[in-house]
Amino acid sequence: MQVDVKTLASLLSVSPRTIQKWISAGTVEAVKINQKSYLVETESLPEKWAKMLPSDKSEKSIVSISSIQKDVRKDVTSPTAIAGRSLSGKEKRCYEIYQHWLSQKAIYSNEAQRIEATARWFGVSASTVRRMISRVQSGGLITAERKVSSANAWDPEAEAYLKSYYLQLLRDRNINSKIAAFKAVKEMAAVNGWKTGCRASAYNLLSSIPSLLLEYATGGNRALDNIFYIKRNWSNLKPAQILIGDQHRVDFWVKEKKADGSYRYYRPEFYVWEDAASRCVAGIAVAENYSSDTVKEALYMAIRRFGLFDCTYNDNGSSECSSAVTQIIDEIIALSGGKSRMMDISELYRTKENLFVIEDAEGNIIDTASDARTWRAKHRRIYANVKNAKTKPIERLFNTLETKLAQKGIPGHVVNPSAPAHVEEKESLVLERQKDRDEILTLDEFILALIQVIDDYEHTVHSSLNTSPVSFVERCIEAGWRAQLPENLADLDFIFLERRKVKVTKGRVTINRIQYMGEDLRTDERGNLEDVGLHLYEGEKVEVRFDPLSQERAYAVIPASATPVRALYRVESIEMLDEEAMNERIQWKRRSMRVVRQAFRAVAYPDSEAFQTSIADQVIAADKPILEKEEKDAAECIRRLVNPPEEQPARPKNVLHFFASDAEHFRWCLEELIAGRQLTEKELSFVQSYRTSEEYSQDKDYWATYERFGGLL
Repeated sequence: MQVDVKTLASLLSVSPRTIQKWISAGTVEAVKINQKSYLVETESLPEKWAKMLPSDKSEKSIVSISSIQKDVRKDVTSPTAIAGRSLSGKEKRCYEIYQHWLSQKAIYSNEAQRIEATARWFGVSASTVRRMISRVQSGGLITAERKVSSANAWDPEAEAYLKSYYLQLLRDRNINSKIAAFKAVKEMAAVNGWKTGCRASAYNLLSSIPSLLLEYATGGNRALDNIFYIKRNWSNLKPAQILIGDQHRVDFWVKEKKADGSYRYYRPEFYVWEDAASRCVAGIAVAENYSSDTVKEALYMAIRRFGLFDCTYNDNGSSECSSAVTQIIDEIIALSGGKSRMMDISELYRTKENLFVIEDAEGNIIDTASDARTWRAKHRRIYANVKNAKTKPIERLFNTLETKLAQKGIPGHVVNPSAPAHVEEKESLVLERQKDRDEILTLDEFILALIQVIDDYEHTVHSSLNTSPVSFVERCIEAGWRAQLPENLADLDFIFLERRKVKVTKGRVTINRIQYMGEDLRTDERGNLEDVGLHLYEGEKVEVRFDPLSQERAYAVIPASATPVRALYRVESIEMLDEEAMNERIQWKRRSMRVVRQAFRAVAYPDSEAFQTSIADQVIAADKPILEKEEKDAAECIRRLVNPPEEQPARPKNVLHFFASDAEHFRWCLEELIAGRQLTEKELSFVQSYRTSEEYSQDKDYWATYERFGGLL
């Protein structure tokens, strides 16, 4: 016996497409009637499927659905019998349910079974099927006319005001209220004498507003961008021509140990740059919450793997549009020598006058360019709207990674992030059990699992490539493609360092509580201070760059100077008992002070005879005795601190001392104490009282340094 595909699908409770696949695979025998239709030989069906067919062919003979439909068309319940109007969507569905119920008579003799089978087929309840059958058999589709109010009940002015008010509500106030628009037009009609209809007719008028206008009113230019998107062919791209960037919060919980030993749980977020040509994950960075730092880290990885990019597609979020990321992209373009090019992107913005326009988020023209190269310089990145067609490749990547992570059986999985309350409650119970068993992964463990999944993804055949992403890149390399890396990778590292504006204080800057300073001061041939280090920028804010993971060195960026990039070195504290280190730092201090004195003489006394021959030689000669005495005194100071004398000569008694000021008296007392001599009670009382005086508080730092260096200042 032969039976058509649709009838057999109904008998076996499968879809017609499944039967067609069986025919294509040769699983069953079939006779082709035309280009689209087949008749299946029931004798060729496997035994397990043949058992599902009715056994009593005398009462339950198999009849083709097509023949039933021909008979149905002769009935008054056929759409051809409903003259004068077309069926609505609900009426068509009602008629389809009725047709399917009729086709089940050839399969089931029991009415309840026929209704149940029809209900399963359409995914509705049995009572709904009964109601639809009754409606068709009673002629409800013929007699029931839809009540549509005539537009003549509304004056043109009232209709225009109704639609205008409704669209303004959507656009300006983000309020979708038809009843508000109806009430507003009623009030205006009472004032102007307009003729209006009922509320139902108002709703019908509002329903006639073109959907494009409604889309623009609710979503603005972004909604139109999603509707009028350009279908792109990605197959002709080469690696690194376009990078697609976006962030994604994973559907897995991870844990972090707190100081008290307990755990904190959160869902991490990562930022991905995907190569549009190969679909490889060019770069990725994972954190608790994505920020400009994760965007930069992922972009750095992408450039190290695929080289300098030509163009990027990414969302216009605050992190992607931050000043730090914008500066990085500017410097990357400069590093590439302006080789960034993407002709098809610029052509999207070419006008009839051959001008390339630059638009803002609302589609307003804010600038123009005379050629594509200038346009690319002004419009480096194309901001992709959320859920835009241009970002769909990376959305598919996120779905694939989530699926592969779930297939690995990683604990802490959020099966349905937007689940209803009862499903969410069940998932919460599973999550709590995993927490109690300490099965939730840490962030580092989750990152390792994510890397394994990405590696598996890049070695899996991609449907749009007909090969794996890695194989695609290998083929491009065999064809001659090479990653365009900068000549000096240190330049790339410098671009991606952390950036911060800090104030220069006493020739130093403080980054994360660590002090840095530049080169030592020096003078030029004329005796003037050279622009080295940071001393000439005292009190100003300068840009510094540093690696948060390695704080041994930093860099100062001063663009307008002869040396725009300057290395900064960490200032280490010197132990008081380290004689060698202390002596070295004191010598550095004296050298710096000597350079300042030398520069002062060169500026203050430029015509002095002392500077006519060799300023530097004369200054060094004049300072040599002073330097020798300072170094000698410093060495003596350290010697006394390291090896204090066991006994000091007694101070002569009954000697009167006279001082020009309290400060001189205090200095003398300190020198006596440093020398190891004892003061009288009167002198000790003076020292204590002077330390609380206002004069001492003004010079507190000086006196503290004076005591630390043993009175050599």
